[in-house]
Amino acid sequence: MVGQLQRAFPETGLWPLLTFGAAWGDCGYPWSPHALFGMPDDEVVPDDGGSILYRRWRANYGDSEYLDEYELPMLPWPGLVTPTQPGTERVVDPVGGSRAWSEDGQLMLVPAARPADAFRIVGTDGYNDYPPPAETVAILRSWEDRYGALPLRFCGDRLVLGIRRPPRTVEEARAAVIEMQSFSMDAFNTDDWPEAFEAMRGNPYWEFWWD
Repeated sequence: MVGQLQRAFPETGLWPLLTFGAAWGDCGYPWSPHALFGMPDDEVVPDDGGSILYRRWRANYGDSEYLDEYELPMLPWPGLVTPTQPGTERVVDPVGGSRAWSEDGQLMLVPAARPADAFRIVGTDGYNDYPPPAETVAILRSWEDRYGALPLRFCGDRLVLGIRRPPRTVEEARAAVIEMQSFSMDAFNTDDWPEAFEAMRGNPYWEFWWD
């Protein structure tokens, strides 16, 4: 059903967004304040999501005096990358991914001009270093344009994107991982960044968590 709603989006203007299963606490209740902290109607979305990612990268890596040795692969900033061999846009299963994301959840139909703009309505107030809604929309627009990213699941401190044009090479994957980690410092729990880069090659799901 969710796939049908995605395909109907150009006509309905309603983007289907799943929450997580009730086992995740607040994530079973999409109408809680943690799930619906969107933008004021008159707030403008920044034009350049890439500049927001770069600013967040500089704050956490580029200008940091406390980098551990294992964080050195996060330097330097790679710039914004578009996959060089995107091929045909893949169909992303909206209930796929890891076990946590495949649990049953509730369905929200969010009015939006494009999938990324669903976060004009849903989102958080920026706690746990979660970007505020306007910055989230700008970043997701950039990923939608370059990677074909679609928001699949969200609630409070967790987000899953479906990636229709994933990075193909290690260099492209490294750039994507650095952007992901700039968006959420908890996106990867690893001391082995080269392994993380390899794991994101061709990966159709990007998963985020704000601790």
